[in-house]
Amino acid sequence: MSRKDNSKAKNLKNIITTLIEVIIVAAIIFGGLMYVQHRLQSRGTASTQGKGIDSKEETQDEEQNSGTGKYNLVVNIKKNALIVYETDKDNNEVPTYVFQCSVGDGINEGKGKVQKKYTWLDINKSWHKYNSQISENSWIQSVNYSEKYSWTLNKKSYNSLGEKQKAGSCILLTARDAKWIYDNCGTGTKVKIVKGSKKDVLPMEPLTKTETYKKCGWDPTDTDEANPYLKLANSTIAVGDKVVYVEKGTDVKYLENIIAINANGQDVTSKLKYNKIDSGTLGKNKVKFTYKNKAGEKFSQTVVFKVIDTTCPKVTLSTYKFKYEVKSASIKDYQKDKVKKAIEDLVKSKASCDESGVTIKAVAFPKDQLEIGDNSVKVIATDESGNIGNCEATVELVIKETKLNKKPKVPESTKHKKEETTTKKSKEETTTKKKSEETTTQNSKEITSQTSEMQTAANLAE
Repeated sequence: MSRKDNSKAKNLKNIITTLIEVIIVAAIIFGGLMYVQHRLQSRGTASTQGKGIDSKEETQDEEQNSGTGKYNLVVNIKKNALIVYETDKDNNEVPTYVFQCSVGDGINEGKGKVQKKYTWLDINKSWHKYNSQISENSWIQSVNYSEKYSWTLNKKSYNSLGEKQKAGSCILLTARDAKWIYDNCGTGTKVKIVKGSKKDVLPMEPLTKTETYKKCGWDPTDTDEANPYLKLANSTIAVGDKVVYVEKGTDVKYLENIIAINANGQDVTSKLKYNKIDSGTLGKNKVKFTYKNKAGEKFSQTVVFKVIDTTCPKVTLSTYKFKYEVKSASIKDYQKDKVKKAIEDLVKSKASCDESGVTIKAVAFPKDQLEIGDNSVKVIATDESGNIGNCEATVELVIKETKLNKKPKVPESTKHKKEETTTKKSKEETTTKKKSEETTTQNSKEITSQTSEMQTAANLAE
């Protein structure tokens, strides 16, 4: 091989070697990047799996907190209307929806923003299914429910939409509209409240409010897939929640979670026949609803009713202040287990409860915290379902009276003699006082007489 050929081969070898080195380096870099990406993805997955459902909620909150600013809300008090404006790509605000609402008389003009969101919130003894907080005491929320169940709608509250509330500082909507706000208006969404006037023209007609059936307790606009209004069909009984929960000892509301429609499309819920259950006994019960008419039409449905107990027992005491005597002020005489137990038993003996089958116990401070004077004792009542009620009493530890610290009793005879002596002494003092006053008066008269005689003599001398 010539020298020239050797040179060419050598150059080619160098080029190949260089290419191989570049490929190896690139592969190393690529592998490193892939490893880092895999580690980051693994961390994200592990974090999500560890938190489960809560993680999803937290992620939603973070997205809501970031606030896209896509929507702005305007509430017209006079028109009882909530207008949703959407910001388009040209930054123009375009009216998207108008929701019929009911504005409380505590709502005033001003600006705010969506701050927090909750489902099933109890405000002033009324439940609300979807809630968006816009100030410390103001909410955009669904109308009232009597309990924390979708089939306990307050129909008066629902039917009052479009009218001003006589009390409250909330803006009430149908379940459908309140959920739309809940789902689409993140925290930070601007809310403007204006007084408005009757002459105001809304940018579009408010969404319609569906009429309710007489017996069913669901909001007919609720988009919840369990809503029986979404399952209506002729010759069927549409059922809402799979299980109806009944608080122990309360009246059972059999027809609020269902709607029965006959072959002609008529509501026949009130004509259903069904077996009744005992709400005083905990547990599951099956209730079969049956419809039958003279024409021979017949259909039925079975629903589970579960009696539960979530009410805390109410424990009371015949008196809330007690006294317990101890030997002395010495710690060794009152910071004792038997003293602690004695005052607990004393308080417990005066406790009673509004339920039967309740376990009652009294709990005082640990013995080394007992002191002469007032001590707190808590009375705890636990029912069969684990609900707990409590109240508190005060037990005063006092030192027991002994011969050393008791005041000696005075014999009755001595007592009478002492009273007679005191009376006699009082009379003598009174007599002496009178004599003294008489003497003083006589002396005063004599001095006056002498003064008068001296004055007369002086006048004669002149």
